Amino acid sequence: MAVIMYEKMDHIRSMLDSAFSSLDNVRNMGGRLALFFIGTLALFGVPWIPMFLFRAHLQTPAGLWTTVALVLAYMVFVGILMFRMASWAGTIKPEPGTEPIDLMEMRARLLAINELDVPFHIVSGKRGKLVAEWRIADARWAGPMEAGGLKMVHKITLVLDETRKRVYTRDREWRCSFRAGIGHLSMFGSFFIGIVFFSYERAAEYGLLFRNGKLVFDSAYDYRFELVEMKKPLVDVIIGSGWAFRPVVVSGRLFN
Repeated sequence: MAVIMYEKMDHIRSMLDSAFSSLDNVRNMGGRLALFFIGTLALFGVPWIPMFLFRAHLQTPAGLWTTVALVLAYMVFVGILMFRMASWAGTIKPEPGTEPIDLMEMRARLLAINELDVPFHIVSGKRGKLVAEWRIADARWAGPMEAGGLKMVHKITLVLDETRKRVYTRDREWRCSFRAGIGHLSMFGSFFIGIVFFSYERAAEYGLLFRNGKLVFDSAYDYRFELVEMKKPLVDVIIGSGWAFRPVVVSGRLFN
């Protein structure tokens, strides 16, 4: 049974590979994103066509359960296809004729980004991965009436695939903040993992704060985050080395 399921999944992956290879001639990022969103709308609209044509059969229990099963199966297929489409839409390939370098040289070039004037750093992770981290804000403050804190981190995990000459990337971002004062306490946290195409954020907070035993009017935090400043150096190094930059939502060849 497991062998049959594996063969079916491998067959689906092969069909998806064939479909996306026909679209790889679209090199413009804007065109890829447009096709991604149009394809998403079309895929989610497909189940409504048979449901409208055969709506009379939905009045029977058997017809209803059959429809539910088919819709669930279709949604699984759409989920896999969505991951593939999102990954394809964000892929940036090197210029034709660019000779790809080997794996160790690729790692060395990515780590060498630390020597540039960039607002993030790259470290070695588990299983040969690299991790680019931008610590957007990490601040605590105390005022005469309340105390608070804010911590936000954006990371990009890079997995180097020497066989396919690709660097798979996945965005991770989390933030945590709290405020505590007389009679109140509030906390907020969030976490995201997947593909981020665009992101820009600017925030600042000022007030009466205790600094060095004195009450002063000062900045609790002031930060700006623009994802392009983080991804552009990575993309430039990757495609300039003959490899492809490919963002992914989840790991596994079926999904990317």
